[in-house]
Amino acid sequence: MTYSIKNKPVKEKKVFEAENKSPKTFSTFRQLNNEVEKRGYDNIYGLKAEISAKDYDYFLGVLPPMKWEQGEKESHFYLSEFLTGNLTYKFTQKEVNGKTKYYAEVVDFRKEAEDKEYFRERYDVEKEDIKMEI
Repeated sequence: MTYSIKNKPVKEKKVFEAENKSPKTFSTFRQLNNEVEKRGYDNIYGLKAEISAKDYDYFLGVLPPMKWEQGEKESHFYLSEFLTGNLTYKFTQKEVNGKTKYYAEVVDFRKEAEDKEYFRERYDVEKEDIKMEI
């Protein structure tokens, strides 16, 4: 995805993304975090864990969440403390077959958050001046 403001391209920093076709889903947040540390914060994009409701609530309350969005069957937020570069944890609560499940995943926040509105606010430009190409 490329953005430009009045035909002036905005450079994006590249973030290393592992091409894990089917990344392992860890069974606890502790296992996920241990794997992140074991890898030295390298090649961690896309790592995921199914976590407990207790862990979800803890991270929701420990720091102010970023982009907390709540829906009828799903809600998510991003940890405001970054792991490295643009990478942070995304915490998701979703209803699956009548049961509530909780997940933590290492994501590229910039990639996740850059919709037109967020981009406009970040660079203080008018919506009409932003051109998005995919």
